[in-house]
Amino acid sequence: MALAVLVCRHQGLLDGARWRAGAISLREKAAPMLEQFAAASEDHALTRDRLVVVEAPGEATTEQLAACHLARTRTALTPEQLRDALAADGTRVPATRLKAAMREHPGFTRLLRFSFCCRW
Repeated sequence: MALAVLVCRHQGLLDGARWRAGAISLREKAAPMLEQFAAASEDHALTRDRLVVVEAPGEATTEQLAACHLARTRTALTPEQLRDALAADGTRVPATRLKAAMREHPGFTRLLRFSFCCRW
């Protein structure tokens, strides 16, 4: 460690004026980024305060559960895959009930062989 200190001192890396100049330069370069970050943080806070969560009262229907999950993931799923995904979130719905609900509701489109996606 002492050898490293001696080498740094010999190279002029431990000069106080050099450190001060570097700190001032860093502060000047970082100021615009800090201002942008502060403005973005303020915009984020304002936007977050304006958000309104709308949820239907009571328990969600089978169609609502399926639609919410399909809309969030933006992928087509078979009723069995959707059942497994909902079970991972803590909601148990039989695949047969999901299949019947999605087949009857106009908000779902059937893709390929028994895969469904949400039209929204």
